[in-house]
Amino acid sequence: MSWFLRQIYRIVCFYLLLSRTGALELSAQEFRGALRGIVQDASGGRVPAAKIFIHGNEPSLQREIASDSRGEFRIDDLLPGTYGVKVQASGFADANSNVKITVSSVQEITIILKPRPVQQTITLDEDRGSSSITDQLIDAALPTSLTSLLELNRWSLPIRPKHASPQSLQVEAQV
Repeated sequence: MSWFLRQIYRIVCFYLLLSRTGALELSAQEFRGALRGIVQDASGGRVPAAKIFIHGNEPSLQREIASDSRGEFRIDDLLPGTYGVKVQASGFADANSNVKITVSSVQEITIILKPRPVQQTITLDEDRGSSSITDQLIDAALPTSLTSLLELNRWSLPIRPKHASPQSLQVEAQV
């Protein structure tokens, strides 16, 4: 063999040896990030099936996902930048926040939802011996009888008289 062919043979063998051992594998840098989080209520209980909306500066950068049965979620493949996060769940007020996503990282957040305020009006009419209950927010679990409202009053919820007369009494409660 000529000297030139031996040099090529050595280079090819050396290359094959390096490629078999993995020394030539190049790691590509990930140019995107991810957002991982937990949705919970004020007492620390997890909130499953909460809707998480994330939006960037461009209209094409919008995603929607739901939290799993443990109140957890993850959104991958996000370009670096600042995103607005909105969380909605039944019986809770919406929560909004901003989060910054950086290259090759997973940003972790915990979202604490507050109960949605509920207003309920009860009218008692002594002459007729009847009462009526009006809910001004339908999406929450509310007491449906005066007895339930009195039980709530024992828990020190704010109940204030709206009108008081001998014939009728109307009270307004916020839960």
